[in-house]
Amino acid sequence: MRYFIEFAYNGMAFHGWQIQPNSITVQQTLNEALSTVLRHDVYAVGAGRTDTGVHARQMFAHFDTSEPIDDLERLTRSLNGILYPNIAVNQVLRVRDDAHARFSATEREYQYDIHYKHNPFLYQRSLLWLWQPFEVADLNRISQRLLGEKDFSCFEKTGGNNKHSFCQVRLAKWTETDVGIRFTIRANRFLRNMVRAIVGTLLDYGSGKLSEVEFASILESGDRRQAGASVPPYALYLTQVCYPDTIFIANE
Repeated sequence: MRYFIEFAYNGMAFHGWQIQPNSITVQQTLNEALSTVLRHDVYAVGAGRTDTGVHARQMFAHFDTSEPIDDLERLTRSLNGILYPNIAVNQVLRVRDDAHARFSATEREYQYDIHYKHNPFLYQRSLLWLWQPFEVADLNRISQRLLGEKDFSCFEKTGGNNKHSFCQVRLAKWTETDVGIRFTIRANRFLRNMVRAIVGTLLDYGSGKLSEVEFASILESGDRRQAGASVPPYALYLTQVCYPDTIFIANE
């Protein structure tokens, strides 16, 4: 039997999603909790691999069991009792046996938060920007160049094992918040470190370090060395992972 688990986590408590030797990761912590509650070894496969410090407001993983789970709400409560305070399980769902948390996903969304004034409640939750505020209209105009299916290797961290670097970006938008601005990007897939590199390059444009022509040249270059520096991970949030309704099985 295959199940999806929907959960959220504070990324500052972990060295990323993927299991690593001598490091506490989200995957390892989730595996241990599932194994404890279900009383057999469980290996959860995530919808993606967030880096150290990156948060998730919505993340999915799948795991298998040899027998059906009778009470999914009870499982959710038991997991939350173990995983509190850094991971919160929202629900556990029965899915088709061929459903895959990573490969069945049709779309993912990330957000990056920036604030303009010192605020202790936003420490390691948002990027503090003390210089001149950005013009959202200008950032949105340049961000439109990201839309569509393109080779995003200029924003990809070296060492990835992707077969190709093409992604279809469906949304790239800046909005104003009560404390600053937020960047939202939605695509069918993301490359390693891609969002943080995109935000860093957009901020270079917004602060006058890059012209629109130079930004376009970077996007077409395929050269990570030409793009801007990656922004810190702690202000980045995985906010949504989408799946086709057909993979879910209604509770009987």
